[in-house]
Parts: sequence; structure tokens; C-alpha cells
Amino acid sequence: MSVHDPFRVPSSSHAASVPVPVPTPPWELPGPLGGPVLAGPAPAAGLASGSIVLAWLVTGGLVLLAVAGGYSEDTWVEAAQRGESYIGAGFTPFLGVSLIIAPLVVAAYVVACLWLQASRAFVAVRNPSARRRRSTGWIWFAWFVPVVQIWFPYEVVRDVERATVRGRRAFGAVAWWLCWLMGLLLIWSGYQWTGGFLGADPLTDSASSIHENYTVLAGFAVIACALWTRIVVGVRNGQRAMVAGLLRG
Repeated sequence: MSVHDPFRVPSSSHAASVPVPVPTPPWELPGPLGGPVLAGPAPAAGLASGSIVLAWLVTGGLVLLAVAGGYSEDTWVEAAQRGESYIGAGFTPFLGVSLIIAPLVVAAYVVACLWLQASRAFVAVRNPSARRRRSTGWIWFAWFVPVVQIWFPYEVVRDVERATVRGRRAFGAVAWWLCWLMGLLLIWSGYQWTGGFLGADPLTDSASSIHENYTVLAGFAVIACALWTRIVVGVRNGQRAMVAGLLRG
């Protein structure tokens, strides 16, 4: 009777029938349901969608603000004749819409910066040789720092787009940024006409131009938002294409 030897090397015929494990590529690891998942940063699709939605909500709010300005103009003109401030003029439809827009603007800013940060992290792994002209901190602060706010945010956005979307020219990003700068200029003008940032200074005869100012602002906002949507969608699709290419490779 033969005794099984657990330390005996299997014969060549038996060894040939044993499957040899194949190393898994570093970019394709088993997911929780058995399908492949990508190692490293995933496409920031959720943040991209959130940024687009919030951007359009803010834009819609600016359109409503322009409409509300038409219903508030008489109140401002009368307050200017009495030497009162924007705040002293009392509650107006314009002020009501402004209070609604304010938290939307903050939310849109936070989500957009989170999306840019996630997209830069994606590029750093998938396309490490891509050019990045500004450090990560400028994603959050470039929009507010005087002087550099004129061009740093554009460079941050354009670098992400260029590193992710192959062959896309800068025209769309440049047009988006010019509309953004025009919007900033119009908002600054509106602040001057409504008594400064806090609205505490007396209104002047220019109060009659506030409605027209915000109407033009709403027009630029619609164009800028459409161009921003194009940028975000392009980057999102580019990220998906890069992932699909890795999984196929």
C-alpha cells in the first residue's frame, strides 16, 4: 500500500494541469463585486455634475436679480432723493433675491474648487508630465487675491482642461474667463451704485442704472455658464476616456 508524501514534488504531467496565477496589472484590481476598478484617483464625475448644476442655479439667480432690479428701481431712486442708503431704503425684491443667491454662490465656489482639486489629482497620476503653472492652494485662493485674481484662476482651469482633453484649443476657456472678468467688473459697478459693499453709503442718481447693470451682468453670466459647462463636461469625458484606455491597455 502506497503512502502519500505531502512533500513530494508533483510530476510534470500533474504540474502542467495546475493553473499558473497571472500577476494583476497595477491599474486593474478586483472590485467588491469582482469587476475591475482603477487604482488611484477616479474621475470626479459627481463633483463635475454638482458644479454644473450649482453654476446654472447661480446663473438663474442672476437673471432673477436683473428682473427684481426692475421692480426695485423706483424705490432706489426715491431713497436717493431722500439721501438714504441702499439698506435704509428698506426691503426690495432685489434684496430678497440677493439673499437667496448668496448661499448658492458659496456652494458653487466650494464644489467647483473641490472638482478642480480632484481633477488635478487625477491628472497628477494619469498624466504626470502635464503642465501645472500654479500650486494646489491657488485653486482656492486665486479667486480673491487682488491682482493675481485677474489671471491665476484661468491658468488653473486651463491647465486641467489641457491635461485631460486632447486637442482642445484655448478659445472656449479664454471666452469663459473674459465673461467672468466682465461679470466681476459689473458686480463692482453695482456695489458702487448701491452704496459700497455693505450698502451703507447714501444712494446717488446712479441708482437708476442698477437695473441695467445687472441685466447686462445676467447676459454675461449665461454665456459664462454655458462655457463653464463645456469645460467641465469636456474634462469629465476626457477623464473617462483616459480610464477606459488604461483598462483596455
